[in-house]
Amino acid sequence: MAIRYEIDAPRGIVLTTADGILTDDELLDHKRRLVEDPRFTPGMKELSDVRGVDQLEVTPEGIGRMVALDELHATRRRSGSASMGRNRGSS
Repeated sequence: MAIRYEIDAPRGIVLTTADGILTDDELLDHKRRLVEDPRFTPGMKELSDVRGVDQLEVTPEGIGRMVALDELHATRRRSGSASMGRNRGSS
């Protein structure tokens, strides 16, 4: 599994791409790397392309840990996120 991101600071957006098998640990590692990146500013929007993800191994507990990490780094200005995936019924 690989999670990569690019920061478009002038537009205030993070472009994230993931592929392979997505796990709790990889998702949390991505979030930690992102918030520690000096180019990242709290409040940036994030657009995630997960069309390359073949399998999700993300648990409710992992999502809870990610939410807690988000709240730890939250500011008064709320950020937003969106994801793109593929319809499993199509090729």
